[in-house]
Amino acid sequence: MEEINTRDSTIEDNYENFELINAINSLEGELRTVTLLFYYEDMPQKTIAEILGIPNGTVRSRLSRAREKLRELLNIE
Repeated sequence: MEEINTRDSTIEDNYENFELINAINSLEGELRTVTLLFYYEDMPQKTIAEILGIPNGTVRSRLSRAREKLRELLNIE
């Protein structure tokens, strides 16, 4: 299947990425850090816990809170 990439879809994708980046940047430091490490650096939760010196459950909790906050900021149900 051939991918069709129009100028309008590229602009829309860039706008959505911009919104997401702004939303992530607006998170509290602790939430932003685990979000970036997990989703952008592709680190496992266990590794994040070791690097930050916190329990694995705290990483899971922060990721959960970050996802909830991002849903609110991006108006996603």
